[in-house]
Amino acid sequence: MPNAAQLATYKFVRDGITRLRGLQSYAPLSLDEVTRLEDDGGRAAFRVNGARVFIENSGEVVDAGLPDCPRYADFLLDKLLPAIAADLLMEGNPHKPFLDINSHTPESFEAYLQTGIPFAKQFPFPIAIVSRKMGNEANGMRSFFLLLDLFEVVIRFIVLVQIAEVMGGSQQTEAIAKNRGLSQLSEPTLGTWVNLFRQLRRFPTENPFLKEIKELNISDTLEHFLELRNEIKGHGSTLAEAYYKSMFEQHIGEIEQLLHKLSFLKHYWLVKPISMENDSAYFRVSVWKLTGGNPNFDKRNIRSIKPLPTNKVVYLNQKLEPLVLHPYVILEMCKQCEREELLLFDGFSEEMITYLGYESCPRRHKSGYPYANNLPQVLREANRRPDKK
Repeated sequence: MPNAAQLATYKFVRDGITRLRGLQSYAPLSLDEVTRLEDDGGRAAFRVNGARVFIENSGEVVDAGLPDCPRYADFLLDKLLPAIAADLLMEGNPHKPFLDINSHTPESFEAYLQTGIPFAKQFPFPIAIVSRKMGNEANGMRSFFLLLDLFEVVIRFIVLVQIAEVMGGSQQTEAIAKNRGLSQLSEPTLGTWVNLFRQLRRFPTENPFLKEIKELNISDTLEHFLELRNEIKGHGSTLAEAYYKSMFEQHIGEIEQLLHKLSFLKHYWLVKPISMENDSAYFRVSVWKLTGGNPNFDKRNIRSIKPLPTNKVVYLNQKLEPLVLHPYVILEMCKQCEREELLLFDGFSEEMITYLGYESCPRRHKSGYPYANNLPQVLREANRRPDKK
């Protein structure tokens, strides 16, 4: 007869199935599909929808009883998630390919069971595409300037998320009063983006993304690359190729360290929901997935308990809580390339917002769209002040 520790583990798995694979789950499973716990030699065993799970006398789940478990066990068995989803990892199960494509944390594994999103470990597209382009280049002038672009797009993207948060709340006027850079967004420089990064970190927030930004210690990197950009800009194109090669080799390590510190960006999804249907207990949402360095964006279907805003770029955390990034980040038909591109805010006038596209060659280009009226009124007024500079 199974001992107390084995029974406790068995109950934990059943409770997890009820919580994570109930009727609202992306992969629902009835407890009728979980067999009784029985002795099996020196262990106890039960089946989850046909997949066998072994439990040692200590109450510990045995890897050998779970299909492909060694791939998922390192950081997951403490929560017994592979046991809860053992059937999904069986050969031939339609969920297996989506679970296979990622290196999971307990949070991402749970997120898949709840929403159907395999939280891929990928940077947002603007960062990923510049990083990919830099990696494809020989070590020289172009790779060095792509290195500077990578620094800029990282800071620009983070600041635009910060702005979307503070400008989407009820404290817009206070935010502008405390953050001078917000009154310089009509014609921002790299210095504007760096200063806004510093300023907006001090603004109170409950957004988990921005709380992680507050913990970053990258002030020296910001100052260093800002000075480097200004120095190179002052030289124009008068420097030799060997100089750029040397500078790239000197600074690539620092950028790699910066990206490592920002690896939490991979825990969020940048998407554009395009359609949504109410399916009784949840919403079925079709989205364009805007992470990773492939410009041919994937279309994914996800499930959400709450409705998501459609036809606007949003940032999702693992609970599918959205932060609307429109009009600071848009996915639109590029007027120069005549294809959809993900574009980042680069300034605005009375009617138009200018955006940067990082996908295109040469390095990037600008396009204008009539979205200025989508900006908060207080932000537009702040940028009309005669003393804004």
